[in-house]
Amino acid sequence: NNLSKLVDEHNEEDTESTKKESLQETMSKLLAEYETDADSSATNEITASKNFESLSENNSPSLRLKELPSERSPLTATMEPSYSRETQMPLMQMNNQENVEATMNTRESELSIPLEESFDYDESESEGLEDLDILLQGMPKQRIAKIKEEFLNVLGTPSMLRLVPILRENMPEFMTTGWLKKKNLTDAQIVMRKAKADGVVDIHILNNMLEVMTTHGNLGAAVDFHEEKYAEKGMTPTTYSDRLVLQMLIQNNRLSRALSFKQKVESQGRKLDLLSYGSLTEHYADKEQLGSALMTLKECISIHGVPPGEKSLTKIRSICRRDELEEKVGIEELIGPDPISWLRHGERNLKREYTKKGRRGVLFPRQKLVQV
Repeated sequence: NNLSKLVDEHNEEDTESTKKESLQETMSKLLAEYETDADSSATNEITASKNFESLSENNSPSLRLKELPSERSPLTATMEPSYSRETQMPLMQMNNQENVEATMNTRESELSIPLEESFDYDESESEGLEDLDILLQGMPKQRIAKIKEEFLNVLGTPSMLRLVPILRENMPEFMTTGWLKKKNLTDAQIVMRKAKADGVVDIHILNNMLEVMTTHGNLGAAVDFHEEKYAEKGMTPTTYSDRLVLQMLIQNNRLSRALSFKQKVESQGRKLDLLSYGSLTEHYADKEQLGSALMTLKECISIHGVPPGEKSLTKIRSICRRDELEEKVGIEELIGPDPISWLRHGERNLKREYTKKGRRGVLFPRQKLVQV
């Protein structure tokens, strides 16, 4: 037993000695690897600092860096130099450490520079953006400001995906006739200003502008435009121009102003066309004023030699037929026979009735046969 105990103790001492030797070997290997890594890192930092000094001394503007305040960044402030176990001295020299800190400070400061300060825009580009007010006439100022902001925030050309929603016209959720008239007038005014600037205003552009104003509903502005704008350009209003104003006044139940306008046109040596007389005749007929309608009709025939269109005469025919005044007035001798009299005769006398009441004479014998 004693011998066995001695043998066991001797074996334990051998294992402990072997463990100590293996630990010493691993410790020595780790120390050697650590020293080699530290030496390589020191050499790399020294070469980086030398490269940075050569770049900063270069005079080319593309490689020149901005002078920035030499404040220590929080990243370099937390860095501590590594020490070796043998010498307990810093592996990096002070000058090398200062160079590395300078490089890191410059890189961080470059990243922190805002976009507006790091890039200067050309004055020609800003002048081009100011021309947007001229190019995009009629567009609200808020939307023009958004377009300018898109051009200023991007170095190149802005994306169409961002420009199209700004340029797209936003229609209201509920459209009214008043909104449409106002929008139409605004667009016409923009076109008129552009035509004046280019010097291409002619009688057709003036007539189209007058048509827009007459449909807008501002009677006084339309009459003033007819009186002033044609005279400013040295042009004479056409019969189409006179008809636009006359029909506007008639549609708005301004009959007295329409008659005074008619007299003014005739005093200037112009005459109303067939459509203008047709509008007057139809207005009198709609108001059941047969005498005034016949007087206007006779005046039109005396001037132009023919009556207006059948659309303006339908109401007069119906009034004369209803009151049995066709022979007394002589409507057929004045404007000719009714072109749709055959249709009226067929509907009254020759039309087959398909209702149950009209077909009871046909259905009754058939029902009797079925019952039998």
